[in-house]
Amino acid sequence: MDNDCNEETCKQPSCAPGPRTTTVTRAAVGIALIWLGIVWVADVAVGIGLLGVASIVLADQLLRVRRGLKPKSFGLGLGLVFATVGGLSLAGASLPPAPYLLMLGGCALLLSLLVRRGLLESERPSAFDPGSGSPRT
Repeated sequence: MDNDCNEETCKQPSCAPGPRTTTVTRAAVGIALIWLGIVWVADVAVGIGLLGVASIVLADQLLRVRRGLKPKSFGLGLGLVFATVGGLSLAGASLPPAPYLLMLGGCALLLSLLVRRGLLESERPSAFDPGSGSPRT
């Protein structure tokens, strides 16, 4: 089994998007939502909340590997960022720009997804023919 492939383009059964990839991802998202709800209701420190999210994200990547799937570099990076920021927060470090960096990162991720999937491009044909510069008839 080749784990150096891209799940989105690979034709191997072990890499094809399907129950093995979506189950792991859905479980991680569900657990993360429950954890964030607990953090919010229990008024837990932000650092503990971030360390919990980091644990969930990194556990998701570990489960992917254990199921024979390639870990996502974005997930690994995100888990490490959450762990670092959570640890610094618990250590008493002042992190005023951290929430803004998270929002900026989220916006960049969504924008890259929209651009990569072509969702920002118009699917309707243009009123002008690109070759002639005049309206089509």
